[in-house]
Amino acid sequence: MDKNIKSPIGLSVSSRRGISYFELDEKLNLKKNIPMEGGAVMLSQFWGNICAADTKVYNLVSLKTNKITPLFPYDSDVLAPIVINISENEFLLVTASAQGFGIGVFISSNGDPIRGTLQWPVVPISIVQIHNLETQSLVQSIDLPTTQPPKFLTLASYPMDLNSETDGNTEYGGAVQVIIGTATDILGLMMLPWDVQLEELFESNQIEEAVVLLDKMSNGEESLAQLQRRAQFHIRAAFYYLENVNFDKAVDHFRRGNTDPRLLISLYDIKPEKKLLEEIDSPLVELVKKLESIDSIIKSYFKKEKSLNGMKSKQELIETTFHLSNKLLIDYLEYARMIDTFQSHREHIDTALFKLYTIVNMEQLYKLISSENYCDTKEFESFLEKHKKFYALSLIYKKQNQSKNVLDLWIKITLGEYVDPDFKGISEIVDYLKELEDKEVVLKYSNWIFTERKDDLFDKDEVLDYLDTFGSKARRKYLEYLILEKSIDDIQLNTKLAIIYLEEVFRLSTPTLTEETENLFLHSENYISYINFLDQRRDPFCLAKLHFFHFTKNSKVDSSAILELIQSQQVPFHFEQLAIYIKEKNTNEIITYYVQNIHDPVGAYEYIVSAEGEMEYIHQLIEECLKAE
Repeated sequence: MDKNIKSPIGLSVSSRRGISYFELDEKLNLKKNIPMEGGAVMLSQFWGNICAADTKVYNLVSLKTNKITPLFPYDSDVLAPIVINISENEFLLVTASAQGFGIGVFISSNGDPIRGTLQWPVVPISIVQIHNLETQSLVQSIDLPTTQPPKFLTLASYPMDLNSETDGNTEYGGAVQVIIGTATDILGLMMLPWDVQLEELFESNQIEEAVVLLDKMSNGEESLAQLQRRAQFHIRAAFYYLENVNFDKAVDHFRRGNTDPRLLISLYDIKPEKKLLEEIDSPLVELVKKLESIDSIIKSYFKKEKSLNGMKSKQELIETTFHLSNKLLIDYLEYARMIDTFQSHREHIDTALFKLYTIVNMEQLYKLISSENYCDTKEFESFLEKHKKFYALSLIYKKQNQSKNVLDLWIKITLGEYVDPDFKGISEIVDYLKELEDKEVVLKYSNWIFTERKDDLFDKDEVLDYLDTFGSKARRKYLEYLILEKSIDDIQLNTKLAIIYLEEVFRLSTPTLTEETENLFLHSENYISYINFLDQRRDPFCLAKLHFFHFTKNSKVDSSAILELIQSQQVPFHFEQLAIYIKEKNTNEIITYYVQNIHDPVGAYEYIVSAEGEMEYIHQLIEECLKAE
């Protein structure tokens, strides 16, 4: 039969007188007879060429010209002729050498020898051998029953389903590739399904051969079940390579099998407390359980490698292998993180990456923290503290807007309670405070920065400008620190603090409160000074007045600026103005102001005594008191 299948089908038949060529369509039509003495005992046709063997010679027959071209003789006493169509216009003919070796010769449609020759130690009679045409290497040998010598051999491709003897299914069906005819039977060399072949190779631990076959299998249209089966073989190969610490090949097959990342994570000591394998419905779970852990895999491998025993560098090699095993898991998890199939496992993936990066790659950890992730927040805190990665922990708090936790960690690092070289220093605290809108938090931690720090890291004016955004309370704390604690005697700083105290008096002052305070003083039964009266009251208004009075009276300030501010108010602030007069006026004017504006002769007297005034000031005080009456 013509191997070039078309309609009508060409059919060549040998007879004693020659070769008859028919075409088979709706009926069988004889097209021509080609005379050949004795006919052909074996023939094979492709398109317009027939390779036919008579009882002595291999011949090439052209259907177009009816020409018969003798090729070479063979000894019919030694072998039966074998003719096989290999490809378009190419035939394989078998003959024998004088020494009895079998020889396979490739002939073109023109009758020219091509390729090389195949050789066998004996003439093939009851065996089928499959060779690679390109390399001519032997791929497979199949023995045939010696009681049934073949009459013909041809190539074919017929799908065939063979029912299982046990359950009647067709799982072990395959395709017939070679057909052999004997005197009584037609035999078919059937290729087992690829998954059956792979299963046998895996069972016999021929993993490398299985991988070669797996790579050669077509990736054409396959059912979902076939794709899943293929993936399982890739995963089994991956675990084989993992067990033999061939991490590059392992990660390649893990990817090609789209391995459930939880299977891999469960082998590492970074796995979560809950048992991951219990969540997975896969026959591969048992395989993973047998491997136990990456630790046991590596230790078992080096235990088997006896050639490494006694080497000084063995421990270093083991440590390097552990490092590479971490890299394998990172590579695969980074891949799985991008696959839609595994989005439901993102928490496991991201949490595992989080832990691995903590151990081997802090730069990648910071990138993961800053990106959208699904890390289990219950696990990261204790893990980072265990590995002393406090700065990374602070960044997670920062992302979660836990500003107090962030600043507490940074302050502990600054003070040396924790050590983390990745923290950039106090400047990072300042930059973070600038971003915050929570004034309570800003004031609390600004106070630490500007008062408890022992260095002069910041320019005072820059700090004050920054604190302006948070109101006078923040400025007041910083100025009090500079002036009262660090004893900086600067007229500009003093004036700024005095004005803050004065503005607090203005804020608390109301007409009612002012009048009430004055009346209480004027009608007080105790003969005390106004200053002592305020000190006894101790309410916020009185304390604010005292703060301003004492600080201004005893500090170098810009009196004119403060006095201008006092006098710009719609109501008089005599006591506050007195503080400026004490700094600027002579004693006579101060005594007069005490009596006439403050109504406080006791205060005037105490001032004269404290100023070591002479008797003339006492006389003036008496005169001022008489005038007031």
